[in-house]
Amino acid sequence: MKPYLIVIFLLPFALWSQDDYTNKRDSLFSIARNQNEADTIRGAAYIQLSELYYMQNMDSMHIICEEGVKVTSLYNQKIAPIIRKKLLDQKSQLINNAAIGSYATGDLSTASILWYKSLELEEKLNDTLGQTKVLNNIGNIQIDLNEMNKAVTTFRAILPLQSSINDSAGIARTYNVLGYVERVEGNDSLALDWYQKALDIRLRINNQSGIAASRINIGFIYKKQANYEAAIRQYHLAAEIYRALGDRRGLIAVSNNLANCSYEIGDYLAASKFARSGLMEAEELQSLDYQMHLNEVLYKIYDATKKNADALTHYQEFISIRDSVDSEKNYKALINQEMEYEFQKKEKIKELERVQEKAAADLRNQAEQEKAFRFKLIAVIVSLGLILVVILLYFISKQLRLAKQQQIIIEKQNKEIEMKALRSQMNPHFLFNSLNSIKHFIIKNESTVAAGYLTKFSKLVRLVLENSKHNLISLQEELDCLNNYLELEKLRFDDKFDYKITGDIEAHFIQVPPLILQPFIENAIWHGILNKEDGLGQINIEVKSLKTAVQIEITDNGIGRKNAAEIVAESGLEKKSMGLTITHERLQVLNRVIGIESSIEFIDLVDANNKAIGTKVIVYLPYHE
Repeated sequence: MKPYLIVIFLLPFALWSQDDYTNKRDSLFSIARNQNEADTIRGAAYIQLSELYYMQNMDSMHIICEEGVKVTSLYNQKIAPIIRKKLLDQKSQLINNAAIGSYATGDLSTASILWYKSLELEEKLNDTLGQTKVLNNIGNIQIDLNEMNKAVTTFRAILPLQSSINDSAGIARTYNVLGYVERVEGNDSLALDWYQKALDIRLRINNQSGIAASRINIGFIYKKQANYEAAIRQYHLAAEIYRALGDRRGLIAVSNNLANCSYEIGDYLAASKFARSGLMEAEELQSLDYQMHLNEVLYKIYDATKKNADALTHYQEFISIRDSVDSEKNYKALINQEMEYEFQKKEKIKELERVQEKAAADLRNQAEQEKAFRFKLIAVIVSLGLILVVILLYFISKQLRLAKQQQIIIEKQNKEIEMKALRSQMNPHFLFNSLNSIKHFIIKNESTVAAGYLTKFSKLVRLVLENSKHNLISLQEELDCLNNYLELEKLRFDDKFDYKITGDIEAHFIQVPPLILQPFIENAIWHGILNKEDGLGQINIEVKSLKTAVQIEITDNGIGRKNAAEIVAESGLEKKSMGLTITHERLQVLNRVIGIESSIEFIDLVDANNKAIGTKVIVYLPYHE
């Protein structure tokens, strides 16, 4: 149950007799709906009407508020700023009143939406106090909905606003609410901290009723922690204040808590004294809730002291009052319904009189009404038919979408299979060339060096097999594999070339297809470097970061593509590079499967005399992190 210190800021609604209500209502309507009146005067009338309807006809209250909001929204930009501000303030009040009505009828969702609209207007008005009130209402709804985390966030947002206007009483009240939320969540230590902060402020500003309430809250935490002596001290301090203020209801609350604490520590004499004193006050003030609680504690006291007759008496009284409390709630609901019925009945009598005065006109319109009814009936039937058609079309569309999605999945699986097949072709090709390198090296070199070469090769094979399991690997893994391959080829060809790998990019975070660069390196060595007759061969691999892609440049200082092609043609062994062919096909499949729009560019390098001095291959791969 929420503590009474958590307050929704309700309007100062007055209590009216039925006659006063009718006269006041008619008077306000004559002003509110008079378009010759100033908009600010009409807005004020609608605000008062919403207050009246809150008391007598809450179901129609939102209609009054909606009418008032329309009136206060009709101003143009030419009016004076002070008038515009006044109308904006009235609009916020009307939305706030509508939210209060929704809250009172249990429509928390609508109330929350309206209060957020009111908060937006209060922010436009730069009304800090108004913002704190609306935020307080929103926080209370969040507590009602058991959204405690949101409530904590909301009430914490209130604190700096209250601080900016030096609202010490408001800050203490917010601390108290935060303490309540933590208490409900089971965080007693945090609850105690908030309650203590509230108490410190109230002591400083000498808010006596607030001090007493804070001490009761602190006492509750101590009681919950079974620190009954500390709780009793807090309750006695609160009792002193309530006696000085003449607050009998506060004294009843203190007596109830003191009776329970004394019972828990086994001081049955004191417990009985506090309970009987509180019960007497509760009976005089007709407070059924406290009568119920105090009879319950007296029953427990007499049961513990073996006074069975007294225990039975108070137990029976406790059960009787508990049933009465439930009945009272139902009775109040019934009374509210009867009041609403009486109000509506009087409204219907007046409406009947007006109907009788216009009986002749109603008879003439009867035929038209029947025609309109038939038209509405036909419209309803047609609307239902259209709804059925829309539902049918929706399900057909949904089935078509599902079929299309399944087709896309099947196509993607087919492309995945195609790409795996290409990778399976690439691996044997690469391994075949590497095994040729080992055979050549073993024949040409000593066995010790051959063993070292074989160790490097086994590492390379492991990397190749591991990487080939994936569609994409990190660029760093691809570069590590290339480095291993270049080391082997450099050993095999007696250091006929050197190489360098550089870059300005975080290669660990960029994804590329495995073995995508090796065929270009192989081409550079076999067709460019090995046919070079003078000087040391050089292969440079440079990785660059572009705006939307990674660019990999592979440059060699070999004999160039044209000269290499002529040598191959003269040897009679002309054939297309299998590695480059497979690489092109792999990139095309990747473009279709995962949308990597890559490209390859070959550049023939020449000197000033147009003599070939090497080849540059540029591979563009869009980022795929």
